[in-house]
Amino acid sequence: MAPTGDAADHANDPSTEDLKQRVLELNDGRSADIGFECTSVTAVLDQLIDCLRAQGTLVVESMWSKRAEFDVHALVMKELSIRGGIGYAHTIKLVEEGKVDLKPFITGELASMASRARGSIP
Repeated sequence: MAPTGDAADHANDPSTEDLKQRVLELNDGRSADIGFECTSVTAVLDQLIDCLRAQGTLVVESMWSKRAEFDVHALVMKELSIRGGIGYAHTIKLVEEGKVDLKPFITGELASMASRARGSIP
């Protein structure tokens, strides 16, 4: 996946790319200090854990609809820290302060039911 606009410096498709290799390339041969899991996909979670350095931090922000499975052995051997959090409040504040431009993320708009009921939208 190629980034568009100023939304990201780099974006990768973990289904077609070696994520760990890409992280090492972008980070002068070093593993990542911190990783954000935002997909609710076990295979991506496993790849992300693999990309973290020893004593790195994994932040899980996605809302899993089922129990997540991951390699506990890797977690223990790398002495990783795991944090959970929902970044909505912080994200909303960044948007309100004009620090994040949402335009690159908007791919279309849906008519609201209220607009349709008023007859302003066919």
